[in-house]
Amino acid sequence: MRSASTSRRDIVVLLLAGALAGCGGVGTIDQTSVSPISNEATFATLGYLWGGVRSAIVAKREPAVGPFNLALTYEPPCSRGGSGSYKGTVTGTKTSTGGTGTLSMTATITACQYDDNVVITTVSASNLTATGTIAIVNDTWGDIDIHMVST
Repeated sequence: MRSASTSRRDIVVLLLAGALAGCGGVGTIDQTSVSPISNEATFATLGYLWGGVRSAIVAKREPAVGPFNLALTYEPPCSRGGSGSYKGTVTGTKTSTGGTGTLSMTATITACQYDDNVVITTVSASNLTATGTIAIVNDTWGDIDIHMVST
């Protein structure tokens, strides 16, 4: 098993180079600058960070009808060391058939190591913000449109 380390500077380059929007996937990586890590590691890292946001959202259930304000928390699995914390809210209004919510979340990831069965990656991202909208369709979280940025 080979080992790769993604430093805080690497994450800043990654997150400033592009935004993660929607749950359908990530677009292409900006090739105009030289990246200190591979595209595969970039996609894996963005997927890992997005997974924390998604897990915090889907762990909550909106009410049957009316306005809601749900507190969101999530601790990402740092199976080989480090720590992380996602905290925020999703607020909105729900009808009997649908609705919308607005996400506001901040995460701090400190030397969190995860293993995707190929590479061990270390992620650090301070003040990672995730904001956006969530559609509620047929009583489930539907289209999620999220913008993520880290300092």
